[in-house]
Amino acid sequence: MKSLTREDTTISTAFHPYITFVNLRASRPNWPSILNPIYGAIHARHVRTKSGYRPFKTASTVQKRLFAQSGKHGVVSPDLIVAGSDIVCLPCIDENDETTFHSPFYIEGKSKLWPQETLGLAFAIGVCSLLYALDTTILAKMPWPKIIADGTGFS
Repeated sequence: MKSLTREDTTISTAFHPYITFVNLRASRPNWPSILNPIYGAIHARHVRTKSGYRPFKTASTVQKRLFAQSGKHGVVSPDLIVAGSDIVCLPCIDENDETTFHSPFYIEGKSKLWPQETLGLAFAIGVCSLLYALDTTILAKMPWPKIIADGTGFS
């Protein structure tokens, strides 16, 4: 395993591979303004409006029915929705007459959750989005030895 080739970490990627420095200021366009946003995801095996109703089958139905209440009553939008095995909703931004996916995080007032039909790949894409969020989140220094020791009983 240790003999596998991998891309070297250089001084330009040592701090964080998703951040570029412009005049010594970090810049991440179309990303949250903080480096450690909370990630929220909804995973649902079947999505329906009421108990006993048939599950939604298409992304357009999800968009019409599921997002009808989005932004109302102080509802905070999640960063990801996996709706069954075929539909995934990711945060996208409209720019230059295109809908683009930049970051796994929903940005209030800028992003919209965009449903896509994925033919059985919704769960896998959702896991990839979660891994992307974990990969790009910069936490403060964590006391990992204490956390692991507490969970295992080590001193």
